[in-house]
Amino acid sequence: MVYGPSWTFEVEGDCVYSEMNSADWWLETQNRLPLWATIVSLICGFDETQLSDSSGQKKAWPIYLTIGNIHSLIQNKYTYLTQIVLAFLQEPPKYQRNSASGIRAQSDSNQHVMCDIANIVMQLVA
Repeated sequence: MVYGPSWTFEVEGDCVYSEMNSADWWLETQNRLPLWATIVSLICGFDETQLSDSSGQKKAWPIYLTIGNIHSLIQNKYTYLTQIVLAFLQEPPKYQRNSASGIRAQSDSNQHVMCDIANIVMQLVA
């Protein structure tokens, strides 16, 4: 777990931004908090998942939640179970076989729907 800002520098002196707590915003925000308080940053993500062959090649979109205070080497390993599933969404509608503009419009619509659903889920969590 990470409880405060930290920095890593290359030999040339350039700052390496590899973890969430190495960003400038972390220190700026941390300085506004009371003594002994720390930031707990939330990371929310979608991941297309294949359900199974027996379900007719269906896909779903789980919404995962984790915290940015966990080092990325641990956070990205499935064996550590650092993520929870907030919601399990059905696959967005497939593109209709028509013009390129129709496919683009369907893609835009799917993105807006996914963002709207993510906003609703995050409001329920908060």
